[in-house]
Amino acid sequence: MRRNPLILLILLSWMSRTSLFLLMISFLWIFLILLQFLLKKLLNCVLCFLQMLHRFPGVF
Repeated sequence: MRRNPLILLILLSWMSRTSLFLLMISFLWIFLILLQFLLKKLLNCVLCFLQMLHRFPGVF
């Protein structure tokens, strides 16, 4: 019994599309985690800066 190559091709293309989709989702996930980390760092820096301004009100 020979398999139909067209069905196999469709299946392969669908699998590759699905894997591409999963890859994009995982990249997006990693990107969001990194963005969250960077935003936390940035927020920390801003809070530090505001505390410094509060500590030295005569500078600005």
